[in-house]
Amino acid sequence: NTIKRALKEAKERQPSAIPHIITFQDALNTKTGTLNNGEEALVPQELFEEIYGSEENIQEAIDELEELAERIREEKRSSSAGSIAEFLQLWQAYDGPGFARIITITNSMIGPITKITMSSLDPAPPIQEVLLDVRGIVLMSGTLTPLPFYKNIFGLPPETPTRSFKSPFPEENRLVLIIPTTTTKYTQRTIKQYKAIGTQCTNICNNIPGNVAIYFPSYALRDSIRPHIQTTTREYYTEQKGMMPEEKTELLKKLSSKKNGILLGVAMGSFGEGVDLPGVLSAVIIVGLPLDRPDLETQQTIAYYDKSYGKGWEYGYTLPALTRTFQNAGRCIRTEKDKGALIFIDERFIQPQYYDTFPEEWKKQTTIMPEKELKRFFEK
Repeated sequence: NTIKRALKEAKERQPSAIPHIITFQDALNTKTGTLNNGEEALVPQELFEEIYGSEENIQEAIDELEELAERIREEKRSSSAGSIAEFLQLWQAYDGPGFARIITITNSMIGPITKITMSSLDPAPPIQEVLLDVRGIVLMSGTLTPLPFYKNIFGLPPETPTRSFKSPFPEENRLVLIIPTTTTKYTQRTIKQYKAIGTQCTNICNNIPGNVAIYFPSYALRDSIRPHIQTTTREYYTEQKGMMPEEKTELLKKLSSKKNGILLGVAMGSFGEGVDLPGVLSAVIIVGLPLDRPDLETQQTIAYYDKSYGKGWEYGYTLPALTRTFQNAGRCIRTEKDKGALIFIDERFIQPQYYDTFPEEWKKQTTIMPEKELKRFFEK
């Protein structure tokens, strides 16, 4: 679609740019010819240099497309030709093993759509650039667990001091439960499993006085489990993909005005992190682990960290999912006066690689009868 719009811009304002756009399209076509719908493939960094003929030719294309973009921007806010120029510039500027370059093709109502991406796998290089310009640096967050993981992926020197501080909030205001009787593991996703998870969520919500947020690994999984969550006195507020800012604000406003609401969100969605709801939530339920889809980018990330630190699976797959999980859980207790329950539903949470990474101050309990613990906690 970007290429089509760029060609239209060139035809109307600067025909000399057309060959450069066609060459860009030809480069993509060389990699999509053997792909079927939904398939993806790795792309070499040299892709455009091979098609354009040389780096000089690529720079000439970038200059011409930028010139066209400047003309377009005199009348419009953005230019598709400018997007291609910027993409080419970034593609050529960054090299090395720390990037995943992937092309995919998907069918749509208007025909096949090609998408090409260049994703950074390593956050260390930009941090290193900052380190060169300052005498010292402090990196801090409420979610930096485990510390050695972040120290490594940020590329910090081995002698860098690390500190972990206890939460200033009273421990007695937080109940942490792990319920290991179900799972969202891909190979075990069945109607029976969805029903069991839905029943668990129903029972938990019925024993919590106040609003509850439930976070799922994906929209699809949320929608499969939702019919089995059947509380009779609760109002449901469902996060939708692609919500506008004003829609998000309105949803949170409605939830904040209630005492019996259930927010049905997604771990990597709009309400999983960066949302501050002091005094609004009485509990957060985490359904399953929000593990990345094992696509090419995830595979490249695992391979990169395996080569760099010998911990590819841990650094590239499991720990990022746990970080999202802890971010979600952090939506509950936001001030020293808040009181809430953090409930993790999945048998994998008791496996050592996950269990041992929970924050130390979380006095977690494993139970198959959460109702009893919840009643005791909220009656205090």
